[in-house]
Amino acid sequence: MQEIYAWLNNPDYQSGIVLFLQHSRNKRLNNLFRTEAETPYKRQRLIAEMKALLERKEEKQPVTEYNQDTHTSSTNGWPPKPITDVVLLALYDQWKPLYDEMLNLQARIYDVAEQAETGDDVKRLQSCQMAHRICDLDDECDAIYAKRDYYYQHGKLPAAPVQKEVIGDPVKWALELQNLLRYERRYKLLLDKEPGHRLADKRAQSLQQCREEIAHYRKLLKIEHEG
Repeated sequence: MQEIYAWLNNPDYQSGIVLFLQHSRNKRLNNLFRTEAETPYKRQRLIAEMKALLERKEEKQPVTEYNQDTHTSSTNGWPPKPITDVVLLALYDQWKPLYDEMLNLQARIYDVAEQAETGDDVKRLQSCQMAHRICDLDDECDAIYAKRDYYYQHGKLPAAPVQKEVIGDPVKWALELQNLLRYERRYKLLLDKEPGHRLADKRAQSLQQCREEIAHYRKLLKIEHEG
């Protein structure tokens, strides 16, 4: 599985085909990647299929070093079934229908895309919708994986992001911008002064969030970026 992980970090199409053919038993997909030239669709399809292949391998591989007390896993996958940890079970139950839907769409989209290439506008729209849905499902699965892996490492789920109140008053936009600029200066000063502090990563994240919100309010107020 490590070679698939490595390829996904740098997805070269030709080497990906060679790797996929080594692991795949799907004759239709194998023929598709073996005989047809690279296109944007086929490149995205190869990446999606490699991710699906990796997930199937993780599903089949037992997590031998998982420990219910320390919440660790040698493969960073799901624990052996039956899952007795209520938190992991809840995450698994959220993930499984999304993952199954994604695999179903991945298995069907090639046929639909083939029909779209004959000039069928309905199938073209359907294949486009399916591709977008696959990407959305992949993002949702990744978000669950992130929560699961955080739980393995820390023994608890990450804190839910705090939803900030939406500010609709332009006068308050300016006040909020001034506050954010003050926080930005503070976080930058702390990072410059104490780069090795134990809270440095958290401060860097806060600084980045500040800058994103500053850009948002500058856009609302039609203020060009300074400097």
